[in-house]
This record gives sequence, C-alpha cells and structure tokens, in this order.
Amino acid sequence: QAIAKMRRGRGYSQFFAPNPENEPYRKMLAEVRDRLWETSEALHSWLNHTHQMPAELARMPSASSLSGEEYLGPYTSKEELLEPLLAIHASLVACGDDVAASPVSDLIRQVACFGLAMTALDIRQESTRHSDAMHAITEYLGVGPYSEWA
Repeated sequence: QAIAKMRRGRGYSQFFAPNPENEPYRKMLAEVRDRLWETSEALHSWLNHTHQMPAELARMPSASSLSGEEYLGPYTSKEELLEPLLAIHASLVACGDDVAASPVSDLIRQVACFGLAMTALDIRQESTRHSDAMHAITEYLGVGPYSEWA
C-alpha cells in the first residue's frame, strides 16, 4: 500500500496499476524506476541543501528484493542497479528474445561505464577543432590531409 501511495504521488499514472504476475519484467523495472527516482531526489537534496551525504545514500543494503514488495530506497552503487538489469537480460536471452535483449545490453553497458551519474552527457566541439583533430589523425596514419577528403 505504501509503495502504491508513493507511486501515485509521483504521477506514475501509466504504471500505477498492479503488475500482473505474467509481467515479471514490468514488476522488476517498476522497482528500478522507483529506486532511480529516490537516488535522484537524494542526490539533488545533497547537492542543493547540505554538505553532508544523506543517510539514505550512506547505508549499505543487505540484499535486493529484485521483484519483491520490499522497498529498498535509493541506489548506492552501480552494482545494485546492474543486478536487475543483468537478471532481465539473462532471462530474455534464455527465452531466445535477442531483439529485446539488445537494448537491455546497451543500458547495461551505459550503467557499467557511467554508473549512477544522473546528468546528460553532451559532447560538442567547434568544427575547426574537429577538423584539426581529424587532420592530425589522418596525417599520422599516412592517408593524407583530412581537409582534402571529401
């Protein structure tokens, strides 16, 4: 009941309905979504209001419920987030659903690389810097000046 109330307060209208037993991925991902929300809220609170780490982030969880009704609060490590993603991926592969497993693989790689960073990554550079870098690479490789490629 408490979890349903929390989700209702967050505006999860499309996810508010109870998860049927025949939709285990939705049930697991609902927990992931809730814990990511909690992680984001705890980090924003920490960054905006205090210089101390919130107790929720300092705790070390004893175990993951994966899809149980126990609510575990914010993630404290990328390994916690990877656990349900790896379980979903293994299940999809075991069922022969490689098409669905592919986006999960992409998400697993992103989490493994970036962890719990809750920021957008936008890498841009002025075009002449790009051309200069490509020129240095192509000259090093001995394939001619990049500016003459077209």
